[in-house]
Amino acid sequence: MYTYSGTSVQTLYHTVDGAAWVANVTAGSNEFNLDLCWNGNPPTPTDTNQRWWFPTTTVINGDETLVLDVSCVTKNRIMSPYNTRLDVYITKTDNNIPFPSDPRNNAFLEYEIQNGYNGICMPGSSVNVATGPVCTCS
Repeated sequence: MYTYSGTSVQTLYHTVDGAAWVANVTAGSNEFNLDLCWNGNPPTPTDTNQRWWFPTTTVINGDETLVLDVSCVTKNRIMSPYNTRLDVYITKTDNNIPFPSDPRNNAFLEYEIQNGYNGICMPGSSVNVATGPVCTCS
């Protein structure tokens, strides 16, 4: 899902009939999986989302901070074990980012791409603000 400075966030998907749901997330020594949702006692699924959050995980590596928030969502239509999927939210902060080589470029993305960081939300080699995800720089 995302790799930086030797640290990675990896996901495993459960698939049924072409649909896919996140079933497992690992980040370093931290693991989140469907068996751990609701401390192993998931609710009966309904037609409405029921959500439960794991404790937030923070990884600090020099001037970089990665915050990982993972939640369990249970609902009737989710065709995975326990009718549950994992939602994954990554917040990455890079401090002391140099100004981009082209002022039209997204400084965060340019820094990440130049340093070989990669993930499903990275726009390949483009650092143009219009084609990349929304990022804020500090």
